[in-house]
Amino acid sequence: MAQNRPHYTAEVIREKVHHDDNQGFRMKKALTVLLLTTSFIGTASAEALHFGTTTANPPFETVKGKGQATGFDIDLANALCKQMQAECKFTPQRFDTLIPALRFKKFDAIIAGIEVLPMREKQVAFSQPYRQELSGVVVTAKDAAHGFADLQGKKLAVVKGSVHQRYLRDKQKGIQAVAFDSDSDALAALKSGEVDGAIGDLATMDQWLAENPDYAEMKERATDPAYYGKQYAIAVRKDDPELLKQINDALEVVKASPEFQQMEQKWFK
Repeated sequence: MAQNRPHYTAEVIREKVHHDDNQGFRMKKALTVLLLTTSFIGTASAEALHFGTTTANPPFETVKGKGQATGFDIDLANALCKQMQAECKFTPQRFDTLIPALRFKKFDAIIAGIEVLPMREKQVAFSQPYRQELSGVVVTAKDAAHGFADLQGKKLAVVKGSVHQRYLRDKQKGIQAVAFDSDSDALAALKSGEVDGAIGDLATMDQWLAENPDYAEMKERATDPAYYGKQYAIAVRKDDPELLKQINDALEVVKASPEFQQMEQKWFK
């Protein structure tokens, strides 16, 4: 049985071929745009390095107006990003929330004046160190205390999750540790009379004392080797060895540069 087939004239055939060619061109163009867009997105993601940091731990980091973070750690992170040809991004939050947030992939790494401690090494991987903390420094009103014995039964402000909090809890049980989200909050509590003193890192306390002459560093420092003499480093997830290597390689270069010495002189003078 003969089948009914459509009959096309030569003109109709030419128009149909032209239409099909245009349609094919548009499909190829759309596919090319899609591939280029996908490639761009992948490249942008690979070139971004997202750091978690804390809100107020000067001179390591401080968050100023509009959420902009500044400090030694921020300058160091930017130098590392430059060496790694990456774009730096920072998310400031409470110190004691940083490691859980890193493990849940809120950011790629932590730079927040964070000490390398065995309990933390169980949760995250650390880069090579970039600074060392030798002791905990206590600040009080002038002549209010000369040693930890003078603070027995009194309140001492400390940052949540810090090595100083662990030291007070384990070794100075007669002192009431009052935990705050940041060093600035702890020192504000000291000025308001809410606590009798505050304990923190030497650089942080020295910077605050320069602007608050009515207070002084207590003569006795916390130097127990089980807690102090630790090193500051950058934390990454244990399942990200490639990023850890990239950060370590960049640290090697940056720490050997004049720029790193300038950063230390700028923030720890």
